[in-house]
Amino acid sequence: MELLDEARELLEDAITLRRRLHRRPEIGLRLPQTQAAVVEALERTDARIRLGERCSSVVAVLDGVHPGPTVLLRGDMDRCR
Repeated sequence: MELLDEARELLEDAITLRRRLHRRPEIGLRLPQTQAAVVEALERTDARIRLGERCSSVVAVLDGVHPGPTVLLRGDMDRCR
């Protein structure tokens, strides 16, 4: 399966998550509902998930099958200082 085909398979879930997050906006550095939604979505993957200690951040590491270049994808829920 091509990468673009795999991305298309994930599109509907990504749209659903985005809409879920926008229906219940949270402000500030305490984002428990947002954090829970992101963690729930990531739990369907093989990612190692770590939660922030001082704010509602989420860090997920997904290891590839083969060694090679590393890709970083960052999405801000809010800034954590």
